[in-house]
Amino acid sequence: MRTISSSVLIFVLCACSGQKDRIYSTESGAIAGYDPVAYFLNEMPVKGVNAFTCMWNGAMWYFSSEENKNLFEESPDSYVPQYGGYCAYAVSQGYTAKVDPNSWKIVD
Repeated sequence: MRTISSSVLIFVLCACSGQKDRIYSTESGAIAGYDPVAYFLNEMPVKGVNAFTCMWNGAMWYFSSEENKNLFEESPDSYVPQYGGYCAYAVSQGYTAKVDPNSWKIVD
């Protein structure tokens, strides 16, 4: 079983962007409205719903269930994508870029 506290969610495909906010967010919310907890528990991207949201670190986060929302609120740093949800490759090259929520990997 994977230890969540030692796992890191990163997004691996990107497109150039000049956005420099701490958390990458669109009108659809952080991670384009996908549930950050689902990447760990369901091992797949799951779209969040309007009924389960919370504002954290300047971005709106969406969840697919109240349980996932509660897990996030208890320990957001365990579920937030590395690099604020920006493309990991772009950050490694010194710039930021938006991501595709369907292209991701949990490392360690």
